[in-house]
Amino acid sequence: MDANNNRLIEFLLSHGREENVSFHMPGHKGSRIFKELGYDEVLSKLVDMDVTEIPGADNLFQPETTIKSIMDRYRDYYNRIIHNRDRGSKNTVNNTFLSVGGSSAGLIASILASVDRKHSESRPIVLIARNSHKSVYNGVALSGAQPRYIYPERIHLDSSTAYIAGAITPDEVEKAFSEIEREDDNRTICALVLPSPNYYGVMSDIESIAHICHEKGAVLIVDQAHGAHLAMLGSSAAIPEAAECCGADIVISSTHKTLASFTQTAIINVCSDRIDEKLLADKLQMIESSSPSYILMSSLEVNIDILEKQGEMLSKRWLDNLNYFYNEAKSINGLKIHGGALDSNSHIRFDPTKILLDMTEWGYTGDQLAEALMERGIVMELSDSNIAMAMTGIGNTRDDYDRLLEAIKGIPCGRSKAKTDSNSDTDLNTNTNKDEPTTFPELSMVGQVARVSIIPYPPGIPLIAAGEVITEEAIKEAVGLRKLGHKVLGLE
Repeated sequence: MDANNNRLIEFLLSHGREENVSFHMPGHKGSRIFKELGYDEVLSKLVDMDVTEIPGADNLFQPETTIKSIMDRYRDYYNRIIHNRDRGSKNTVNNTFLSVGGSSAGLIASILASVDRKHSESRPIVLIARNSHKSVYNGVALSGAQPRYIYPERIHLDSSTAYIAGAITPDEVEKAFSEIEREDDNRTICALVLPSPNYYGVMSDIESIAHICHEKGAVLIVDQAHGAHLAMLGSSAAIPEAAECCGADIVISSTHKTLASFTQTAIINVCSDRIDEKLLADKLQMIESSSPSYILMSSLEVNIDILEKQGEMLSKRWLDNLNYFYNEAKSINGLKIHGGALDSNSHIRFDPTKILLDMTEWGYTGDQLAEALMERGIVMELSDSNIAMAMTGIGNTRDDYDRLLEAIKGIPCGRSKAKTDSNSDTDLNTNTNKDEPTTFPELSMVGQVARVSIIPYPPGIPLIAAGEVITEEAIKEAVGLRKLGHKVLGLE
């Protein structure tokens, strides 16, 4: 094979040969967990499993046999989780749909179906959390509805002006409904879409928000892309409840992010009769490929097989490893961990599987910390002004956590103090070369309405959404991110 002509293949093969530790998605972290649990033959036959809708393979968009059985197994698994909770819950999962277009496809289809539910209304509105993933904005644009934003709380990191996006509060939801109701009787709020947990692991009060939505006749769609593991781990008091347990109408989870299915897979759980399942299925077939990957669908079956047979053992191992890491990390000089500790009694509810590392005390920005960890064989999920995030997953072992601890301990102290203050989720204004002035020729766009969204990736949350007025602050943040080497979609 000529590496010069097969650059992606060579990169992937080279990456597979390396012994770096993955604290980024996907959650399986490589072949190790599949080999441990007895799925060697599946791994060895993946190419042979790449088929189309031959007899016996079933059809994703009219599932009746093999694919239908996967859907039913997920539905039944979640219902067992819900009914085992000691909370007198009347919640249930009516049906589970599979997505080979990730949570993005599930979110877009759910929004389209929710707006179509009100097709006789002339002026539909979809309320969305302003820190929603770009797929939510795309879904609203495709639906023809008007988006209205609800802004999350800001969680400031100690005394710094840097902050991360927090929860969407019930008070802000109530306020948004009231404001729209006062504007025009002909406006109909079809749905509210919000992430919980968000990219940083912050949870919203889904139970209270669901109650408000249902009183107002709106559907609650929860983007649980970063929380597919919550149901599995939820037997622990330290783990927040999954949205399926809290009254949401549709819950979309990226099983590939933290669990064991392959990248681009997700599930859509329909949890109430407010959703027309046939309409949702139709929207899914409209936006997904007519040739869905059987390899991806088989990985969803492997994932539910693992959850059913080994979920209890893997949950205990995961939680034990997290407890171990948080306890050991307390003794590392210069290290702060925001939010996720399992023994945290903060009023802010965090998902502890996301570890937010902060070494600004020793002068490291989040980017510099992630780079230092990368040099020591640890690949992080996200970095920004103050923090580097380790996204743990079902496939991480005790050795992974030990290597992360050793890597942190090996980072030299006393780095010259770097600018870490920021007014947004990411520190986008830092100029790392003090001899080179930062210029912003894009400021000529200030005051104009954006035709396309400007989206830092990760986390995939629009800095400027299409239709918004472009501000100087936002442009400086976007250009600053590009100067630091981050990907910013929509910015040339």
